[in-house]
Amino acid sequence: MRNSHRRRSRQGSGSTPSLTRHLLLSLARHDIVRSKLGKHGRHYACQARERKCARAIYRAAVGAKPLLAGRTDVPHICDVSSLAERYFELMAQEADAAMLAALDRRTLAISLDELLALECEAS
Repeated sequence: MRNSHRRRSRQGSGSTPSLTRHLLLSLARHDIVRSKLGKHGRHYACQARERKCARAIYRAAVGAKPLLAGRTDVPHICDVSSLAERYFELMAQEADAAMLAALDRRTLAISLDELLALECEAS
């Protein structure tokens, strides 16, 4: 299982190089990864994966953006449509808080194990 992950890592993720660079820069700014430059350069974690919180990685990757973004283009023509934007904003905040709490309970090691378990289920 882990060998297939390593093989895919060497093949690449299929993402654009600029997206990968942007993500790595953000992770480096937050002391999550370090880069070794040169012909045999690589990226490595600053902390052991058993100690790095998944929430910190998520926040470094996406910033302070909320999980869900509300619509602001709904015309306010009745009580319901006037309050819908605020209602769904509160729901989005609740969902965001729940997701961040779930990420707080996971380390990078736990998250990787969960991803590998999903990979096994899919096979």
